[in-house]
Amino acid sequence: MTNDFVKKHTNHDTFESFVSVSGLISEGEEITEEIINSNGFNDYVKNNTDFKSWKDMLETASIYYFQKQLGF
Repeated sequence: MTNDFVKKHTNHDTFESFVSVSGLISEGEEITEEIINSNGFNDYVKNNTDFKSWKDMLETASIYYFQKQLGF
């Protein structure tokens, strides 16, 4: 997930910053697939972005990334 995308859709500059304030990880803890696929993270995304779910945010970020790579 690009920093541009995160800045556009959250109040954070990076994905790491966005996740770190979720309360789901401790400072310095690695962001794991288990954490970002949890119900708690899904609720965090729903309550702190304009997306209705983590899946929705991830799909939109993927499209955004590929469009930028292809020059759209």
